[in-house]
Amino acid sequence: MYTTIKIRKETARRLAKLVGKLTSERERKVSYDDLINHLIDVATGEEVSPKKGQKELSYATRKLLEMMEHPVGAGPEDFREYDYSDIEG
Repeated sequence: MYTTIKIRKETARRLAKLVGKLTSERERKVSYDDLINHLIDVATGEEVSPKKGQKELSYATRKLLEMMEHPVGAGPEDFREYDYSDIEG
């Protein structure tokens, strides 16, 4: 069942921008119905997201960030420039 609601043009323009933003975040087409349900979920606190305004990170991204936070034990001696004079070429 569908119904019609009456809104101002400015409100319709703002909703259209939000539909575009949510479409970009979810990487799939989002309808006005999806947007309104999303806004209701956010307003009632039913939607769970990692951080406000941030989409959930993939497994690979989380692992990469974890590796950056806890680097492997490497010191300055590990980053010395290699002397290529012993390679013939």
